[in-house]
Amino acid sequence: MNEDPNAFYAFLSAVGAFILKIVQSHFFIGLLGAIVSLRGVPGSTWKARYFNVFCGMVIAGACTAGLSEWMSLKSEGAIGAMAFALGLFGLNLVDVLRERAVEMIRTVKLSDFIPWKKGD
Repeated sequence: MNEDPNAFYAFLSAVGAFILKIVQSHFFIGLLGAIVSLRGVPGSTWKARYFNVFCGMVIAGACTAGLSEWMSLKSEGAIGAMAFALGLFGLNLVDVLRERAVEMIRTVKLSDFIPWKKGD
């Protein structure tokens, strides 16, 4: 039972560094923004809400680095705020696109796009 206490503290330090890295990632900050934005999306099913939150997180994680580079942002706080905003508005964008796609699928007849018709 003579374990090295330094190994335990090294393990805790590594776990803490890993959790800190996750919390500071653009994906996690975008996830928080998307979760906050759920309040403004009434009427959606929970399945659609989960999909929208996931897409808001992905939009924030994928677009924050490039957009912050394009806008020449150097501050970690400003980049984090951008990730939050992208998650917030990315969720709403995906929700609108999903609703439009469902509406279009329900109203468009696929027979209009088939080049041959049975009556011809």
